[in-house]
Amino acid sequence: MSFGMTYQDPLTKFNLSEIKSAGNRISPYIFRTPVRKYHSIDQLIGANVWVKHENFQPTGSFKLRGALNVIALLSDAQREKGVIVASSGNFGQGVAYAVQKIGGQSFVVVPEGANPDKVMAIQEMGAKIIIFGANFDEAREEAERLSLDRGYFYIHSANNYELITGVATYGLEIINDLTDVEVVIVPVGGGSGVCGVGIAAYLLNPNIKVIAVQSENAPAAHLSWKKGEIIESKMETIAEGLATREGYELTQKIMSEVVHDFMLVSESELKEAIILYLKMTHTLAEHASAAALAAAIKIKEKLKDKKVVMIHSGSNITVPQLIDAINS
Repeated sequence: MSFGMTYQDPLTKFNLSEIKSAGNRISPYIFRTPVRKYHSIDQLIGANVWVKHENFQPTGSFKLRGALNVIALLSDAQREKGVIVASSGNFGQGVAYAVQKIGGQSFVVVPEGANPDKVMAIQEMGAKIIIFGANFDEAREEAERLSLDRGYFYIHSANNYELITGVATYGLEIINDLTDVEVVIVPVGGGSGVCGVGIAAYLLNPNIKVIAVQSENAPAAHLSWKKGEIIESKMETIAEGLATREGYELTQKIMSEVVHDFMLVSESELKEAIILYLKMTHTLAEHASAAALAAAIKIKEKLKDKKVVMIHSGSNITVPQLIDAINS
């Protein structure tokens, strides 16, 4: 199906006032993450490169911002009845953390074989784990079913205006910190992260070029963006944060207006970028987060001498995954 039928003109739903309000709402629970410069990355890319460290959030991922904004806006009764989401890990941690801080109860449906470190972190923050399905989208369908059966408030990880408004707070931070930024490179799974950056750029500086990145082994969002309709595709990537079976309508509609280019990177390029982040920034990057650096390396000729921000979206990599990247 073509996208945009349900979400007509979504950019009109966002404004700076609401994003700033979201920032104030979630600020007691998050860090205003830094954008940092690394000489070795500048040399590698041949550009003026900065890293936005969303991996420094309490849950190790940018996903916390959107989860907090949605949950903070719910009524006490809704939170007490229960909030349910599907997650491959990072969004579930964000929701569990938000409910732990604000109140209520949370349920997170994770697919079989989900990142065990992320699942443990979700449980430690008090959420109830439900294991269902072979992949994220099967888990998502189960979460939607349970929300109807049990009356839980369901939060989609992409098709939610308040969630994207919360995520857009980090886009606002980037542009406020680096007013002359020219390019921002963002990993994409469901698309809330790239939409957050794109909306901030649209509102403050439409000349900023926003580049999305996904794994070539899980290209559904890329194909949906390219074809202008919702496309299903394979999910064979190790990067759980990039692995969605299909594009999502709201984020795809926004991306069609704010994303200037959309790249694919290989599994080996993701693993190489994990090691480069470790060497050059002394920080851990999960596979999804490494996508921005992998893309920057791939198009470094186009980035030459430009002011570029790469989104370091999350650091929740397991020890076996890190060893695999080192040995690859």
